[in-house]
Amino acid sequence: MPYLDVWYRDPKNTGNMRMVAVDGPVSSVIYNNFKDKPALPEYLTDLINTNKLYNRTVFTPFHEFHRQTFNKGITPAISEIKKGKKDVIVTGSALLTSRGIYKMSLNRYESALLLMLQKKANIPVSLTIKIPSHSVESNSHLKDTEGDDFVTINVLSMNRDIRTDYSDNHFKFKVKMDLKIAVSELTFNMDIDKDRKKLTSLIAKQLNKDLNDLIHKIQKQQLDPFGFGDYARAFQYKEWKTVEDDWPSAFSKANV
Repeated sequence: MPYLDVWYRDPKNTGNMRMVAVDGPVSSVIYNNFKDKPALPEYLTDLINTNKLYNRTVFTPFHEFHRQTFNKGITPAISEIKKGKKDVIVTGSALLTSRGIYKMSLNRYESALLLMLQKKANIPVSLTIKIPSHSVESNSHLKDTEGDDFVTINVLSMNRDIRTDYSDNHFKFKVKMDLKIAVSELTFNMDIDKDRKKLTSLIAKQLNKDLNDLIHKIQKQQLDPFGFGDYARAFQYKEWKTVEDDWPSAFSKANV
């Protein structure tokens, strides 16, 4: 973090530079000559922009990273890449502490869920959701490489509402998401028109589980890239003031 102070102060640097973490040696990307690709700065910029468009990674320009590191109600999240055989691959997102220390990674699917919870996802959001095989009549040759059934949906519109409360010495957040979706692919036998209610229930149940699993997984690492701290500060200010200097720890104990 101290090294970034130079960049903040230099007027020649623009605030829209992308913040990116590399899975592996940074030199594997910086000093690599990727054939049939533009110059590295242009290549990486276009790569991040494209993956941001499809909700495969968070999008954190330099000025936004500065806001996230100094805002006590959120912890930073930046794009994560790695060197592939012939090109650079966007693997998802890297989550950092408020001091800019790497803590954990999210894959592309988890990154899309994070963006939805942040209300920053680009519509439509394409999600491939695993469905427990015991819940449906499987069509074995359509399963993925791990033998799981799945359904691919496009989220066409989304409304998200967050309610904040405080009781029993814990912050409590209730997240409500209303989604309008279209099904584009599924690997099990089901008549979409006839079994609409059953399919809707399956998707809602699994998506709710995936969202909760993601939140609890991140809470265990004492991080809050969602920005729940901003809601705690806005609606439970008295209680927020007692924990504002250690919000990630307080959020790890919150009920969501």
